[in-house]
Amino acid sequence: MINNEHIFLDNQENDQFTSFGEPVEDWTKAAGYFGLKVFFANALHAPGDCILVRGTIENCRKMKGLWSGIYGDCRALDSDHYFLKIKEHNLGDYFLNYENAMMTASRAIEDWTFLKHYFQDCNGFFIRPCSCRKQFTGGSYGTTTIGREAFKETLRSNKVSRPLKVQISPSWPIDAEWRFVIIDRQVSTYSLYKKDGILDERILPDKRAEDMVVNVISQFNPLDNYTIDVAKMGVGSRFQGYKIIEYNGLSTSGLYACDRKKIIEDLLRQRGV
Repeated sequence: MINNEHIFLDNQENDQFTSFGEPVEDWTKAAGYFGLKVFFANALHAPGDCILVRGTIENCRKMKGLWSGIYGDCRALDSDHYFLKIKEHNLGDYFLNYENAMMTASRAIEDWTFLKHYFQDCNGFFIRPCSCRKQFTGGSYGTTTIGREAFKETLRSNKVSRPLKVQISPSWPIDAEWRFVIIDRQVSTYSLYKKDGILDERILPDKRAEDMVVNVISQFNPLDNYTIDVAKMGVGSRFQGYKIIEYNGLSTSGLYACDRKKIIEDLLRQRGV
């Protein structure tokens, strides 16, 4: 039993409520193994309760005794930051989107036709925010006017300001995608989340994907705790085998079929509990 301690699981800097996007009962069951209670930052709790906090920094600052900063500086997970580190460590060949252009969303809309010629042999763009705060979910868009209008709709529906900096890369066919949870610079757990372009949440171990991730994290980690998305490339892609799609913050990433009990166990071990 852990007494009078709180694990702070969020790196957001605004006051909009954020969670893992997982059912409350899943985390409650996992936390129960350790005598913890799942707690949302806008809920009441009794003095001395052991709680797992999922909320915003603004809300969590109203509380006392948090293990704040457990995920470090989330800016380290901004792609315009970590791609510089990847280059320094000569790890570019491991990353699917190492060939990219970064600019404001409004500039991307203006230069849509230019980008089609810049990425000469691609049939589409993969666009995501440079920020790890996920102002919108990264996705693929066609190189035609239809693709541009679809991107504009993504910005509109997510109420994204067009000065937001985005990363644009060629879009390639992908067979399967996994999410790896990294805690204390080691693989904690991972889950398949997409197969043949369809959401597919299940445990599907893949030794080659895992070996690649272990190799990369042995050379560079943007933070102690974060997530890595990995793709198995499909037919028609310029690349073969496995590639890293992106890094994301642990508190802003869905966990799919990842082992929540193992995540909590590893976080507690990291904190010496």
